[in-house]
Amino acid sequence: VSQSRYHAEKAGHIHKWHVNEKEPLSQATISRLENPGRKIALPPQKWAVALGSVDGKAVADVACGTGFFLSDILGAVGMDGTAYAIDIDSRMVEFVRNRFSRDDRVLAIKSTAEKIPLESETIDAAALVSTLHDLDGDATLREVWRVLRPNGVFVVVDWKKMPPPPGPPAEIRVGAKEAAAMLAKIGFVCSEFEVSEFAWGLKCVKEGEARG
Repeated sequence: VSQSRYHAEKAGHIHKWHVNEKEPLSQATISRLENPGRKIALPPQKWAVALGSVDGKAVADVACGTGFFLSDILGAVGMDGTAYAIDIDSRMVEFVRNRFSRDDRVLAIKSTAEKIPLESETIDAAALVSTLHDLDGDATLREVWRVLRPNGVFVVVDWKKMPPPPGPPAEIRVGAKEAAAMLAKIGFVCSEFEVSEFAWGLKCVKEGEARG
């Protein structure tokens, strides 16, 4: 889930995200998602290692946006691996396709919040960075479970429950313990790790059968 996403208060309600594919993808949106400060607040050198040994394997960047973190995932999968760039916004998918057009390790895929168009148990690991707070319900998380192989790793990174900046409004942030409980209901076994003073990380392993 990515831009055009917005956070706004209207009639006392916080709107999490919004996608209007009839609107052009603005340079302001791209610049915001490409802000180098995001790699300070959400440093991939802290969370990419949690994916485990994925050299030569398939890793999904769920809600990839402009592909800002995709190079870090490509570094993890190596020259023989595959990076699936998945987003619900077709403009982002097209942006990533153009950006990585010369790298055949990248497969950009349009999804919905409820359906990732991949066969079950085809992905070795997945990452969801700065997006959990935007999700409505657990449908996307269950789809990640479905496409992961047994014992596959799902790394979730999001913002600590503290006032911005940086990051989204405090009202929509999800704490690490709350997120771990949500993922445990699906069947993931999660352990928390530190990402930065602004963000937490969870390394979640697909074990057993899906729940609920």
